[in-house]
Amino acid sequence: MTLVRYESADHVATITMDRREKHNALNNALCSELRDAWQRFRDSEDRVAVLASAEEKYFSVGADVADLPVNMWHAVPGLGVELDKPVIAATSGWVVGGAFVLVQMADLCVASETTRFIYPEGKIGTTAGGVSSVMARMPHKIAMEFLLVGEEMSAERAFQIGFVNKVSTSRWRRRWPRRSPAMRRWWFAR
Repeated sequence: MTLVRYESADHVATITMDRREKHNALNNALCSELRDAWQRFRDSEDRVAVLASAEEKYFSVGADVADLPVNMWHAVPGLGVELDKPVIAATSGWVVGGAFVLVQMADLCVASETTRFIYPEGKIGTTAGGVSSVMARMPHKIAMEFLLVGEEMSAERAFQIGFVNKVSTSRWRRRWPRRSPAMRRWWFAR
């Protein structure tokens, strides 16, 4: 069963997580397939990748606690596979824990108005190393509150602090890279 779909059109790769029955919980299989997708993107003629979810209510619930991934970092764009092309996270619904790291390591984020970010690890007193780079992606005090308090952050709040580039409707978030005149000029000018 394929957990990650890779579709290419007009030099845009759409990488879609599709483990709906587990709300895209990150396990070894999903992380390995994401790494394969990043390798395919790196080696392709595609100029930009859009990371999305097959469902609207959950981008991903983070690590699968029933099947903890030992290779979660493989799934993270730029960490598991070195990339020199931009990655856009197109989020909707819940973005939890390790999934937040996937989004934070993307170059851009287009979030639907339903997106809710949360890093609950702080509530149970654990964390992984990848999330520490959030300090470079949002203001320090807000990042510390997000990591230590473990409360949710709306797409609008994430936009206000510069973590999200654009808040949009659920349908538009996936199409934005192809429809944005600035993005089209960028990747066709190369």
